[in-house]
Amino acid sequence: MPSQSFLHLPPSIHPHVLRALHTLQALSIDESTNPSAHQAARHLGTCHGLTNALRTSIPLLSNTGKIIIPQDLCYKYDVKSPRYLLSAFSQGDTKCREALQHAVRDIVERARTCLEKARELRESILDDEPNGKKAIAVLLPGVASETFLNRLESHDYNLTSLGLR
Repeated sequence: MPSQSFLHLPPSIHPHVLRALHTLQALSIDESTNPSAHQAARHLGTCHGLTNALRTSIPLLSNTGKIIIPQDLCYKYDVKSPRYLLSAFSQGDTKCREALQHAVRDIVERARTCLEKARELRESILDDEPNGKKAIAVLLPGVASETFLNRLESHDYNLTSLGLR
């Protein structure tokens, strides 16, 4: 049974963490034989979940006019509704558009931190025998997440940039 230590995360992130942990289970790598791999899977699942939340907010925005930004970041950066939606469509005032970009940047930074923590465990994963080489596969989805995070950063954290579609 996968560890449930990720429950402090938003519920939308949980399936991503569980998927990463289930990958290890499918490889017959349990937490007692390679705890580093399981820790990396939790970090990587969080990164992947945050990245997918940003990635899927693009079509969600196109269809519904909504972007998924946690309420605490809206408060922190003073992102106001309905200016929030106008900014999401690049029609709002500069202040609100910048506030939205700052909130997105915070999410990107958290995802990157999780990715870095997972990658820092690489050597420890490989050292854990007997399944270290198999367990390293848990880090592979990080490449897709990193690619999108890099693209988002190059577009100044603007989720409505045409270059992200």
